[in-house]
Amino acid sequence: MRCVCWVCSRGFWCILKLNAGKEMSESLLLRGTLRGHNGWVTQVATNSKYPDMILSTSRDCSLMLWKLVHDETNFGIPQKRLKGHSHFVSDAIISSDGHFALSGSWDKTLRLWDLTKGVSTRQFVSHSKDVLSVAFSADNRQIVSGSRDKSIKLWNTLAQCKYTMQDDGHTDWVSCVRFSPNVQSPIIVSCGWDRKVKVWSLANCKLKTEHVGHTAYLNSVTVSPDGSLCASGGKDWAVMLWDLNEEKHLYTLEHKGTVNALCFSPNRYWLCAATGPSIKIWDLEGKLLVDELCPEVVSQFSGLDTNPPDCLCLAWSSDGQTLFAGYSDNHIRAWQVKHHSLVLRYGWISTFALTTYTSYSLKCTVLQDKNEVIIIQFAVITLACLQLPLPHYHAPVCLSHFIRDLVLHECYMHAVWYVCDALCVQFYDRTGWHIFSDILDAYRWAD
Repeated sequence: MRCVCWVCSRGFWCILKLNAGKEMSESLLLRGTLRGHNGWVTQVATNSKYPDMILSTSRDCSLMLWKLVHDETNFGIPQKRLKGHSHFVSDAIISSDGHFALSGSWDKTLRLWDLTKGVSTRQFVSHSKDVLSVAFSADNRQIVSGSRDKSIKLWNTLAQCKYTMQDDGHTDWVSCVRFSPNVQSPIIVSCGWDRKVKVWSLANCKLKTEHVGHTAYLNSVTVSPDGSLCASGGKDWAVMLWDLNEEKHLYTLEHKGTVNALCFSPNRYWLCAATGPSIKIWDLEGKLLVDELCPEVVSQFSGLDTNPPDCLCLAWSSDGQTLFAGYSDNHIRAWQVKHHSLVLRYGWISTFALTTYTSYSLKCTVLQDKNEVIIIQFAVITLACLQLPLPHYHAPVCLSHFIRDLVLHECYMHAVWYVCDALCVQFYDRTGWHIFSDILDAYRWAD
């Protein structure tokens, strides 16, 4: 990606984005909120056959079926509330035909739901403790569940438990179970509070691979759409990528915060992680942080910003354009992929400053007349290793940490062009005179 920012002190400013890569020319914006639950939203499920419908689960002991209306103030309307569980509902998934849903609950049971009628058709009873995770196989004929009783159970759709995976099983709570979508090599992937990721053969229900590397309990595991990768995360602030075909660890994405949920994008090489109040989105090809999402929450009592709620679950729409996230404030938020246009904004300004926003993005703050402040954020994939000896500044400023109110005063320069692409950062004055540039080693920041 190539970003160009032109600023003229007490003059006219304009920011352009020239897109050289699809991923880095996209970001996510909060599009709307869904309100209806009376407890934490613990899971959101989508379905390709019914793109205007989503299903959610909550600590209010219910499931909610929503019709999406894409309105900013109310992104979805509750259609049906599914009741039957007597404790928190922890997980749910919709069948591939969109007609049925499967849920797991802290009441130790699973339930199969007819979404057309809005009723429970089957109750699955065998676990001795809370059910934390459930999943459908690709053909919807088999069901897997994980529980605090440390067991993984395989069921048919008639609510009959066909097998309990205890040999070589987890030694602590089983927090997440998922089927691989690869029908040629059917497997189940699980993780638990014993810090391990386990891969099971669906043919004989035997342990195939055990992945070790995490240093604290795990909350989530997810499998890529093609079934070749899985990702795991939990309390140790690390997201680990595993190759399911070659049965090996690929690499680790470091960050700060406990991982509550993980999901792959269906049509981009992105991995999303719910960590505290934030959602981090990585481009796996470049191992770059594409975006970090955090809702701004205003207190209804004071009218001031308050601490944002924790993000607990994630689900992409089937077209990969909307990311649904469930939060501890009982709401679901819809984040939508935005494709940036060439000219973002323009107008008259009095001064401006640059500050880092994350390790891989920059904020340009523009102070317009009448005390109006505009903040423009754009991704920069090369700033993490760059030190600029800026004009009239004796000490170098490290952009990977912070540029403290770098104001371009009229006494120094009347205007500046700031140009950044994958290999070069350049500064120009308003006459086009080249002030400074630096060629970057494209691999330095990746170490």
